Amino acid sequence: MISKFFVHRPKFAFVISIVLTLSGLLSIPALPVAEFPNISPPMVSVTTSYPGASAEVVADTVSKVIEAEVNGVENLVQQAMPRLPQEVQRNGVKVEKQDPNILMMLNLVSPDGSLDNLFLNNYMGINIKDNLARVNGVSKASIIGGMDYSMRIWLNPDRMASLGVTVEEAISAVQEQNIQVAAGRIGAAPVPRDQQFQYTLSTKGRLSHPEEFEQIIIRSNPDGSAVYMSDIARIELGAASYDAEAMLDNKPSALLFIYQSSGANALEVAKGVHDELSRLREQFPEDMDYKVLYDTTEFVQNSIDEMIETLLIAVALVIFVVYIFL
Repeated sequence: MISKFFVHRPKFAFVISIVLTLSGLLSIPALPVAEFPNISPPMVSVTTSYPGASAEVVADTVSKVIEAEVNGVENLVQQAMPRLPQEVQRNGVKVEKQDPNILMMLNLVSPDGSLDNLFLNNYMGINIKDNLARVNGVSKASIIGGMDYSMRIWLNPDRMASLGVTVEEAISAVQEQNIQVAAGRIGAAPVPRDQQFQYTLSTKGRLSHPEEFEQIIIRSNPDGSAVYMSDIARIELGAASYDAEAMLDNKPSALLFIYQSSGANALEVAKGVHDELSRLREQFPEDMDYKVLYDTTEFVQNSIDEMIETLLIAVALVIFVVYIFL
């Protein structure tokens, strides 16, 4: 019955076909483009650190405590804080919503191997990570196995034993002599009436070079001599943690995951990331380059190309059928 109606009214059938076709074409730009569908609710990431602790200790004293408090309800992590070890509380607990959609995986490499993991990771963290995180459609940029710069103090047990110095003394000396303090002001009220100037004092503050850490006084002896940090330790600028490092083709590398915002167009976000990388590449030091080893938009682009090809074939067949039979 319906087919008979359109057979006797071919012009009307043509108009309906054109309207439906145009409606479909106009709706294509509004469709979200991504490799995987959005997941609701998004993941919640709870991150903390416990330096020097074993996996079993972390599981028993940190993970189980947080899991017992966090059970699908927001703002409960703080209730677990008093039950966590003091070291974990000092380092802090980071809670953030995280979109599970990884857009691409980026490696910063040294083709000739002249740059080490420490330099590559910190260059990425200082000069690349934040710039990519600000690209429209990027929800997060995360360095995997990051090696942040840190002043490493390698204690010598033999020297400590011969001088009678304990680890607690070394830690206390660093905490007391590597601090930032407000030194105050000269000429602040109340002052004499003829006082005309006021000066703000500034002190050296935190130490920043290995040579300065070497001069930390551990102990003053009765004879007037002193035990310095350089007497019991080797100080160097290194990484805060050496637990993980990235390698690519047996050469140093830094690894960055880029996450896509929910509902963003993956192709447009990837283009923005590549444009920003091209701009940053001009400022790279010698023997540094980047490689994108994993890019979800390649699959997305191939799928779109196949969809367009299928759509064109379908449109051609529909036009052919309508023309022949109407």
